[in-house]
This record gives sequence, C-alpha cells and structure tokens, in this order.
Amino acid sequence: MMGVSIALACRAFAVSAASYRDSPKLDGENEQIADLLLGLTTAKKTVSGVPMTP
Repeated sequence: MMGVSIALACRAFAVSAASYRDSPKLDGENEQIADLLLGLTTAKKTVSGVPMTP
C-alpha cells in the first residue's frame, strides 16, 4: 500500500499541518458543558414529541 505524506494530505483537505499536529486541550469549561449536555439527554426523553430510544 502506498503512503501519502502528511503535507500532501493536509493540502488535499485544506488543513494546515500545524492544525493536524495540534492536540486538544481539556479544560473545566469543556467538562462542565459535557456534563450539562449529558444531563439534558437524560432529562429529555423525547425529541419533538417523539420518544427517544436508547
């Protein structure tokens, strides 16, 4: 199988190589937002009146 360089792949998808190599940073605000979203999904069992199935 033939490989593709990171530079070529980044150009093909219009992504900078720096963005490709960047790693996400967790912070308290992201964790709080995730907790709130999880709380909403457990509190709201319907979407537009249609019951959600697990």
